[in-house]
Amino acid sequence: MATGRKTYDLISCNTLNSTLTSQFNTGLYTPSDLNDKVIEFNGHAKTTYTLKKNVQGQFKHPSDATSTLSKRYTVTSVLFNGVEQIVTPAILDLAVADYVGKFTTFPLYTVGFEHEYFVEKSRAISTVGSSGSFGYENLTEFLRELLVTTLKLPVRVNRNHPDLYTVDSAVTYHSLTNFVIEKFASDNIIISITETDNNLTTTTSSDTKWRYEFYDANVTSGSRIKQYKNNTLLTGSDAAQHHEDFSLFYYAFSIVTKVEKTVCPIVEPFDSSLSSCGCPTLNVSCDCNTLEFSDTSNYVTNGLIGHDSSDFTSRTITITKPGGGTYVLATSDVTTKDQTIQPHNNSNNSFAYSFANEDEDGIYSVQVCSYPNWRSDVSYQDFLEPIVLKNGKYYKCVTSNVNSDPELDLTGVNWVEHACTTGCDDTRYCATEKIVIICISLLKKYKAMVSKALCEIEANTCKNICENDTFMNAMKFRITLDALENSVCASDWVSAQKHMDVLKNITCCG
Repeated sequence: MATGRKTYDLISCNTLNSTLTSQFNTGLYTPSDLNDKVIEFNGHAKTTYTLKKNVQGQFKHPSDATSTLSKRYTVTSVLFNGVEQIVTPAILDLAVADYVGKFTTFPLYTVGFEHEYFVEKSRAISTVGSSGSFGYENLTEFLRELLVTTLKLPVRVNRNHPDLYTVDSAVTYHSLTNFVIEKFASDNIIISITETDNNLTTTTSSDTKWRYEFYDANVTSGSRIKQYKNNTLLTGSDAAQHHEDFSLFYYAFSIVTKVEKTVCPIVEPFDSSLSSCGCPTLNVSCDCNTLEFSDTSNYVTNGLIGHDSSDFTSRTITITKPGGGTYVLATSDVTTKDQTIQPHNNSNNSFAYSFANEDEDGIYSVQVCSYPNWRSDVSYQDFLEPIVLKNGKYYKCVTSNVNSDPELDLTGVNWVEHACTTGCDDTRYCATEKIVIICISLLKKYKAMVSKALCEIEANTCKNICENDTFMNAMKFRITLDALENSVCASDWVSAQKHMDVLKNITCCG
């Protein structure tokens, strides 16, 4: 019997630390089970993780091909947490020749003297060797590639060591002809495989239906793992076996202190931004030809899980003009836009909009919106209200989950489709800044009024100033301009718009 290790995957609550897999330490699971709990280690919010207990299920391996039988294994269904992962069946065709070099071997030790083996037997897996006496790796490799690489499910697949598991009722069926699936205790997985035998002599074929079921910890221990052959539950020496103490891998984890938390702390969250040091980056060029601004969102420096710099490949910048018209700058994935821009990691993130002939003075607003791509390996927490991008659509998390594809969540259990219509800036993914522009025409008209008023004064310096209409209009303009500046400084955009209307009306007087 091999020495066992109970392990947890430590899912980082932020991107400032990496997720740690297969971590072992007695302090992790005593005095109570910490599965799915949020734990702060060593007194630092940045070292806070969600613990996911690893559990193992051993299943009977289908038979291999022979000199007279070729094999086809067709994976017809993979249900993960109730969601179908298979779109097109995955197929593995095998003949005897395909087994060459595909042996399952382990580090050598002497049977009866296993105590001299200096590493846990649970780690003695998939070591390259030349003997085929331990069974073949082909189907195991196929399942590993499908589940882990293609479907990106949080599972591990391997052949098991013959001494890895306890043997119930002195049954000695546990061998390298079986395989192990390791998953999180809170996940469910059901795999359906059709095994097709093709008789090379008679050219006839026959099918065997296999179904492997491995449920979460809410299911009673005796029913947590099952294997069916042609819809018949395998029992006795053929039954599947569930364990929680024999992780396929383990790594030592050092703990000084640990404290349970209610939720993952927000450490340097992602925030869209068009400002720098608290001041908007919006600026008008000296010649009043362009509106300039910068996207200062913390793509690189934020610590929010699922918000890595590489997750942001799409963004939209919308310029709204005083009359309500818009000009849209967006990445190539956005269909409706006026100008194509690069993602943040391929850009200096500085932009300029050139005023068109029809543009006028007034309040211009610039909004940047950027959402991270959905990832199957991220543990999304609903209290953080994450919104993700998947194939051109936005989805908001309503229930904490991992590897729940929002496109496939048709009932809205974990995700609901999100449309940014109003209140976009109330999320962390959009930010808007405004600027008042008066240099297109209003300042020119003001300068003309001042020049004309001065000419009238020079023509008759003794004339009552109140009779100089141009001078009075210029003074009204100046006072309103001061009021406009005060409103802008106070971010009182309602008053600012009223002041803009007054300025335009003044220029029409006379």
